[in-house]
Amino acid sequence: MRVAIGFILLIMTFIFQPSAVGQSLPTLGYCDGCSVTMQWRLAAESASFQRHPAYIGTHYVYVVDRVGETVQAFSVRRWFEDTGVIPNAANESTRRSSQGGYYHADAVSMAADPYVQQAILDGLAAANEIKGFLDFGLVPIEELGLFAEIPSAIDLVGPDESTAGMNRAALRNELERYVNQSINSAALQLYDLAQMALTQLLSDSSVTWFGGFVITFPDGTTIRVNLNGLRHVPGAGLFSWAIEVEILQHTVMGGGLSAVPLFPGHFSNFMYEGDINIVAALYRLAQRYGIPITGPGGGGDGGDGDGFRCEIDGSRIICRVTGSGY
Repeated sequence: MRVAIGFILLIMTFIFQPSAVGQSLPTLGYCDGCSVTMQWRLAAESASFQRHPAYIGTHYVYVVDRVGETVQAFSVRRWFEDTGVIPNAANESTRRSSQGGYYHADAVSMAADPYVQQAILDGLAAANEIKGFLDFGLVPIEELGLFAEIPSAIDLVGPDESTAGMNRAALRNELERYVNQSINSAALQLYDLAQMALTQLLSDSSVTWFGGFVITFPDGTTIRVNLNGLRHVPGAGLFSWAIEVEILQHTVMGGGLSAVPLFPGHFSNFMYEGDINIVAALYRLAQRYGIPITGPGGGGDGGDGDGFRCEIDGSRIICRVTGSGY
């Protein structure tokens, strides 16, 4: 009997335990590194205006310090005054209406709902984990499934209308899949409200909050890719994201290369000796620029080469001036 009563009490405790399930996420504001109360208040009022420009009434704003990983809650009262001059606003923020008059916001600190606060902190922890992953971590090209198409970082250099342009498009697509997979991996470990917080935190993140990737290749070459934007795609699922990346062709390095030719003219008096795989990649690059190539695998294709041609001899490629253009 005693065991049965204890079991019933345990079940009742579980049933009546407060839960964040079913709650909606409040308005979020940000005050990274803030230490003064006024900074937190202004951040709450600013977030209120940003999310609800013409709101009148009272609503809650939770302000997040993404650096210190803390959250403070505020009740923000909003009202409108149809006046022609800026009122005395020592204790509140104001925004001018396009029709005249001013919207006001006055934030007052309040006790945070512990479950909402914890959901935001859990979402923030996941967001910081994702941020670390996006902070120029090394990503092998094999992990993106593109080694067959792009065996060297050099194969990403060249005109948009060439195979290099197609390679860059393929890399962008695979990086988007890779980012989505990583976000999903972190998000699926969270409960509903924390997932909502994670989505909002990532959506609100500034460009500088992210870094990008360093893509590595078996021939020892690497290239840097900047992540310039991360946008949640509404209606495509909670964890569907579109990314904006910039593939920096001038950052290709490795394998003993001092520099990679970025334009046809850069092949003038260019020489590399070393890895035969890099020589092969440079050969493909010269072909994309229409530079004549002689030697094994060459054949002299590609036009006049703007006054120079390249020769391949085993593990060496040498490009010499052949006309008066350089």
